[in-house]
Amino acid sequence: MKEWLRKADDQAALAVLADFEGWLQVHGLGLPPDEEEYWTVEEAARASVPDWCRQYCDLREARWAKAIAYFERCGAKLASGSSD
Repeated sequence: MKEWLRKADDQAALAVLADFEGWLQVHGLGLPPDEEEYWTVEEAARASVPDWCRQYCDLREARWAKAIAYFERCGAKLASGSSD
């Protein structure tokens, strides 16, 4: 996934993932984090967790624009999928 984001030059999405992975690493959690491991993290740290899912999802439109631009640079064009 991150390689794809790098190819599409989606630095914002990569930053969200890096923040998430950094938090996991600081707290000694693996990727993906095990639910049992997660509960070993202090309550204060768990309470301060950003909403990475929302942050990543908020970038969806920009991510698609970057993906389309990447494919166009490669000579491909994405179809909308609608039959109109």
